[in-house]
Amino acid sequence: MSNLKSVLSPFSAWLRAFSTPDTVPVKDTHREGSERYRGWHINDTDVCIGCGTCADICQNVAIDMVPVQEPKKGDSGLRPMLDYGRCCWCALCIDVCPSGSLGMSNEYSWHTDKPEDYRYIPGVDKKPWDDAERGWRKEPGYDLFVTERVPMPMIPEEERVKTWAEVVLGYTEAQARE
Repeated sequence: MSNLKSVLSPFSAWLRAFSTPDTVPVKDTHREGSERYRGWHINDTDVCIGCGTCADICQNVAIDMVPVQEPKKGDSGLRPMLDYGRCCWCALCIDVCPSGSLGMSNEYSWHTDKPEDYRYIPGVDKKPWDDAERGWRKEPGYDLFVTERVPMPMIPEEERVKTWAEVVLGYTEAQARE
């Protein structure tokens, strides 16, 4: 009997193919996300300098820097293109952005039938959440990316010519902890 059951059980799966589905289509009802929800990315392209720091820190390689305009002085002309098939919404890209142009809206519900729509350039490719005031932003005064250089001690020139030692002496443990 168990042998007959094992032979017929794959055919019983076909019965589900002709039954009505248990899922219900979701209507496009809008529910507001929480105040600091990490939703879809937004970018103020007038403030963005195209430095690529966001792409460098992205652990999932979800950000590519692509040319979108002629570069101005102090601007590379590149802008981040996000791939939401890879993004994990960790917001490291927002926290490390030196210009503060990158942010996340609190919008979370968006669907499309075209997979290529989930790869776009925030601020350039217009989306409904581009003007969102709420969502994840970098806190004022909170910088993962320090722009001031800390001078590092070096061997004087007179000593450098006498040796093959490293030119840079490096930081002491106390300097590294600062």
